[in-house]
Amino acid sequence: MTSQFLEISQLSKSFGDQNSAKCVLSGVNLEIQPKEFVCLLGPSGCGKSTLLNIIAGFIKPNEGYVTVNDNLVRKPGPDRGFVFQRNSLLPWMTLEQNVGYGLKIQGLRKQQIEEKVTHYLDLVGLLSYRHSYPHQLSGGMQQRGSIIRALITSPKVLLMDEPFGAVDAQTRIILQEMLLKIWAKVGITIVFVTHDIEEAVLLADRIVVMGVNPGHIKQIFDVPLQRPRSAESTFLDEFRDIKLKVLMSIREETDKLMLSI
Repeated sequence: MTSQFLEISQLSKSFGDQNSAKCVLSGVNLEIQPKEFVCLLGPSGCGKSTLLNIIAGFIKPNEGYVTVNDNLVRKPGPDRGFVFQRNSLLPWMTLEQNVGYGLKIQGLRKQQIEEKVTHYLDLVGLLSYRHSYPHQLSGGMQQRGSIIRALITSPKVLLMDEPFGAVDAQTRIILQEMLLKIWAKVGITIVFVTHDIEEAVLLADRIVVMGVNPGHIKQIFDVPLQRPRSAESTFLDEFRDIKLKVLMSIREETDKLMLSI
């Protein structure tokens, strides 16, 4: 078996001072392989986004560590790209300028930037919108721009925090299928946070179900569905079987939350 590429070891995180500290993650261990697509799933408050932010280097754990390709994560770095739920394109820049901004910071020549930006805009069908500003684009277009802006600098891991949560159902399907095509072509490790079980089964190689009080890894499901996948895959019996198993696992955690209210 291939050695782990991203390792999370004995990770714990609390917020607040010593007298009122709230533990949101406890004893989290997870190994992710190169080019693997992993979805983090669980009820609200189980620490999914906190875990993703620790991997990104935005916040530090109280205990434990994260490594990417054997490098200890201490802060944000170019080996990790991040896509947020809401569009994060800079409003005063055109789409082309937004997508190429990271390359400009890296010091690439103007011609190199233009070539890479053109390639990635074409990859997601936005080449004709290169001179448009974010407010002139639909929500789905903005998210496509955010995704390729994160990818264009060639990170080792793409971290995605409910990136399709703010778009309508039809746009969501389009974005899911687009992401799967990009992932297959680019060959990048993806860690994807979602509340949507069907989305997780459609996208992932493995689904990590997180439990609550405090957040921990409850169960990991393999998703052995054949690739490539599309919206039509959701009608397969195998798909429904996996979805039901994941649902039952999450429901146990949701029931715990209801009892604690």
